[in-house]
Amino acid sequence: MIKVLIVDDDYMQLQLDEIFVPKFSRGYTPITAKNGDEAISQYKTNNDIEIIVFDTDLRPSREKGWEVYDKLRMLGYEGRVLARSSDLTSEIVKEWELRNVPLVEKNMPKDLEYHLDKVLDE
Repeated sequence: MIKVLIVDDDYMQLQLDEIFVPKFSRGYTPITAKNGDEAISQYKTNNDIEIIVFDTDLRPSREKGWEVYDKLRMLGYEGRVLARSSDLTSEIVKEWELRNVPLVEKNMPKDLEYHLDKVLDE
């Protein structure tokens, strides 16, 4: 099983991901976090995470997904990363590009499967 840490402040999005991600053809196992602190805790507990999916805005903490990404890199995470957002403004695109992280628009679970597979195959 391929462990995927999904960091998103949207409860409904996390619920959908928990339902659909295990059904993807590669057998992904979702681990969820609703903010940066939970993401760091999950990473420390599950050091075999292969992919992290970040939402861009993590409310109510006002954290940005890229800030949490930077913290996890400082803690030693070297795995693959995917960012997703419903807001693709130039600032958001630029921040993820600076980190060489692919950014995709949040939409249907089947699209997430495609992007997870693509990141894993790179």
